[in-house]
Order: sequence, then C-alpha cells, then structure tokens
Amino acid sequence: MSLRDELQRTLGDSYAIERELEGGGMSRVFVATDTTLGRRVVVKVLPGEMSGPVAVERFKGTHSGPAEIARQLGVVRLLSGKLQPGKGRVRLQMELTDTTGTSLWSGTFNTDTKDNFAMQDTITASVARELKLVLTPATLASARAGRTVNPEAHLLYLRGQFEKNKVTEVGLRNAIQYFTQALARDSNYAQAHAGMAFAYDMLADMFQPSHEYHTLSLRAAQRAVAIDSLLPEARTLLGYEIAAATWDFTSGQREIDRGLELDPNNPDALFMAGLFAWMIGDHQRGLALADHLMIIDPLSPLAARLRADHLWVAGRYDEALVQDKRARALDPLAEIHESTRGTVLRALNRDEEALNEFRNKGNLLDQPLAGLAMTYAKMGKRTEAMQVIRALEAREKTQWVEPTFIAMSYAALDDRDAAMRWLQRAFDAKTFAFRSFTSWNHPWLRPLWTDARYQALRARAMATTFR
Repeated sequence: MSLRDELQRTLGDSYAIERELEGGGMSRVFVATDTTLGRRVVVKVLPGEMSGPVAVERFKGTHSGPAEIARQLGVVRLLSGKLQPGKGRVRLQMELTDTTGTSLWSGTFNTDTKDNFAMQDTITASVARELKLVLTPATLASARAGRTVNPEAHLLYLRGQFEKNKVTEVGLRNAIQYFTQALARDSNYAQAHAGMAFAYDMLADMFQPSHEYHTLSLRAAQRAVAIDSLLPEARTLLGYEIAAATWDFTSGQREIDRGLELDPNNPDALFMAGLFAWMIGDHQRGLALADHLMIIDPLSPLAARLRADHLWVAGRYDEALVQDKRARALDPLAEIHESTRGTVLRALNRDEEALNEFRNKGNLLDQPLAGLAMTYAKMGKRTEAMQVIRALEAREKTQWVEPTFIAMSYAALDDRDAAMRWLQRAFDAKTFAFRSFTSWNHPWLRPLWTDARYQALRARAMATTFR
C-alpha cells in the first residue's frame, strides 16, 4: 500500500487526499480537503525516525555515528540509552560518550513505571556529577516544574508537543485535542496548560480571530502559572498573551523576562520571547534570542524561521535567504507570516521571483495573500493588486482575515483612505498585529507614517488596554 493510500485510510472520511507536493524537506507533504469545513489543508507526514511521541526519536533506526549526530545537534557530548520495559517496572541503561564514541560514563537504572520523572532526575544528577556541573536549586526547580505523575497524561502531552511544533492549522488543532485529553487525566498538569496556551496563540491571527484566540491562550497560561509559577514557558506565554490580548505591553514584557530568568534555555520560552521581539520591532534582541534558540535546538524549524524573519526586517536580506533555505529544509510549512522568502525577494527588487513565491504559497494555502498584492503594487500593477485585495475582502466576509494585512495592501497602493478604514477595523477587533505593528515604524505601514489620521489612531492604540 502506498503512503498516500495508507494516509487516506488513517484519516478516514474527514479529509480527502488530493496530491503530494514536492520539496517536503525531511517530510512528505500532501494537499487534502477538509470535508467538514469544505476547505483545503496541508497534511505533513514525517519519516519513521521523526514520528515518535518525542522529537528526539529523529535518529532512531539510523546508522549515524556519534560524530555525525553530534554535528547535526551541535553538541560535544551524547547521552544515549537502551530501554527494557517489564511488568510494572522499567530498566534503563544509559551511556555518556564524546563525539568519537569514547565512553565517559554509564549507568543502569531500575524503577517503577509510575516513577519515570524520579528516574529522569537521578540520571540528570549522575550525568551532572560526571561533567562536574553544579545544578542549583533554582535550576532543578525549573527543570521539574509543571510535571504530572500520571504516565498516560504525560504521553498525551508529548504527542501534543509533537503536533504543536508543526505550527500548521491541522497540527495545532490536533495538539489541543491531545492536551485536552492529558488534562482530563490530570487537570493540574501545568505543562499541558502551557502547551494549550502555545497552540491557541499560534492559531490566533493567521488562522483564527486574533483577540478571541489570544484570550483563550491567556486563560490557559494563567491556569498554568497558577498551578506552578516556576514553569518557564508558562511565564513567558503569560507575558506574551497579556500583551496580545490586553495590549499591556509593559506588563507583558515583564512576564516574558521573568520566564527567561527561570530558564534561559527553555525552547518555548526563547521562541515566544523572540517572536514578541519580532512583533514589536526589537530585532537586535530578537536575533540574539533566535541565535541562542538555535544553539539549544539546532534542528528546530521554528528557531530557523524566527532567525530568518528577524534578518529580513533588519535589512540583512542575503543572510535571510540563506536562513530561509535552512528553515525550509527542516520544515517547508513552518512560517511566522505568509512567506519570508517572498518578502525578501521583493525587498531585493527580484519582483518576478517574489510573485512566483507568493503565487505558489497562495496555491498551497488555498487563499489570497497580502504579500502578492503588495508585490503587484510595487511593480505598478494596480489592477492585479486590486484583484488580490478584492479576493481578501471577499474571504474576510466568511472567515477570519487579519484586517491589518488588508490595510497594508492598500497602503502599498498608496490608497490611504482604504488603508485607514481597514486599520480602524483592526483597532475595533483588538488585533495583536495592529497593536504591535503600529508600535514601531513597520516597513509595511511606512507609507502611512506621515498621515495625521494614522498617527492619531496609533496614539489611541498605544494608550489603550483591555481587561
């Protein structure tokens, strides 16, 4: 049976597979129709070595030696293990090696299957002693924060994590289902509440109404922090959602910083802090956070994508294209906005290439893209730009479209009256993109900068918070 046929059988009647896309990087990508919602979606299938409940399974079953694995991960020590499950108990043999395969330490651990975290703590302490590391009480508390003692809930959480890191609409919705199931087994599972907050946040703006979904994310983050105030990603998510849902950027930044103080190496905390920096135009800080995240998790497509987006806004276009290529190799579907590559090509005056990029991405997503309208506008093709804008406006009548992006499209045509009408709608809808992009001289809103109406609306936004 082909992978397409097997995938169709697995999905059942909920989705109808149409075709496979080329250039899937480490995965195989299919276009399908959601038969319930009547719209096209993208389904990503990872190879076996990447498809387990945890992403670190990516090297399972490969013949890569320690040196090659270390090169890909960017590490100088490797911790590997062999699991031998038994009835009610588990035996784990662990070995720490350097990049040549030389054994530095080994140990065998036996525990009850309900005490997996206790085993994890014991292994961590043993490896730390071997490497002569000092784990402070604060470090240990942060590492243990937000856990559950329910192994079934933990497995569901891991599956949710795997799905949410795809950052596709289907993956994010699947993640919410897994986190919901985990919380049904342990309602005080802070990590699962934080995962829920992350998924709701990634659905907001691009796929679902901004204020509504950022508010859902805020509630989930608040619940996570209420359960365990030492969970770093929960603190950072809380700060991000305070800013996104209430427009209180000062309080939001303060909570983001508290999360990073709890654990400056937490991947989700680093990503959300870096994403907030991108939204508010703090690209020096954002690049530093993205660089650090890539050191922590060099195979993370979100880390690579975040760095690419900071590079293009910073005007480092050639570097941004290189970074975009790396991000696409890791995951061709992971984007923060419509297309980093298309935006950079337009900035480099490679307009025909930009058009092709936005057309292809629009066909993939089965929706009109503001980037395509802005590219046509830059090329002086007003009629074509207006066709895209009209398609965006028609879509907005039946499903969510961020009003700020329609405003930006009109701004690219120097139609300030229409741009201001759509910005007012964004203000009324309390969208995060409007509030954050107007807080600095965003390049897509720059044509409006000298308009008194824009400055007045911008001042209102900066003085407004919601409770």
